[in-house]
Amino acid sequence: SVLQQQEVRFTGDGDLLSTLHEQHSMAGQGSMTKKQGVSGESVLPNKTAEKIHIQRFDKDFRSKQLIKDAILDNDFLKHLDSSQVREIVDSMYPQEFSAGSWVIREGGVGSHLYVSAVGELEVAKDGDILGRMSSGKAFGELAILYNCTRTASVKAVTNAKVWVLDRRVFQQVMMRSGLKRMEDNINFLSSVPLFHNLKQDHLTKIADGLEVVSVVLLRIIIDRQTNIDRV
Repeated sequence: SVLQQQEVRFTGDGDLLSTLHEQHSMAGQGSMTKKQGVSGESVLPNKTAEKIHIQRFDKDFRSKQLIKDAILDNDFLKHLDSSQVREIVDSMYPQEFSAGSWVIREGGVGSHLYVSAVGELEVAKDGDILGRMSSGKAFGELAILYNCTRTASVKAVTNAKVWVLDRRVFQQVMMRSGLKRMEDNINFLSSVPLFHNLKQDHLTKIADGLEVVSVVLLRIIIDRQTNIDRV
């Protein structure tokens, strides 16, 4: 495991999953921003967003909304952009567990993210029961973000249904969105007269350094620069 194990105490106040996550940090990192918790594969050469096929599973509106709300309520996943969340929702498939069966076993190698849909789940660590989860909770996300072992066990108290996302699919979603963003940036830069004579690899490097800035923030930057020029 790449996680530094620490004792977990759940008092019943606050969110159970947040308590678990706060007690585990990446080895070698004193503090980690939540946005850094979401990572995908690097952009590969000669690969385009259209070439990445992601299987989708039909689900009704209520199920889609439940998964979306669970993702946006998760500290590690809520920073994903809307297109990434939408693809993750569409890519999750259902899985059922009978009462008494294990969804996740502590110490096991994990590669799936889960969102509870039906039934009640019990969370335990080192043999101690930490609490229970009902529908609408995302859990197991550390396994798709990092190559690590499970930090707790989750068991079905009643017959339960969960939505599942494979790590490979998560990586494909992240790669596809990254490639699409890169392609859009290159197309934009190619339309700027100043960059018409630049080679493709130069445009790619510039596109890789672009960041999205809100209109409000851009206006503040322009106003400040204008005031500096006047001075």
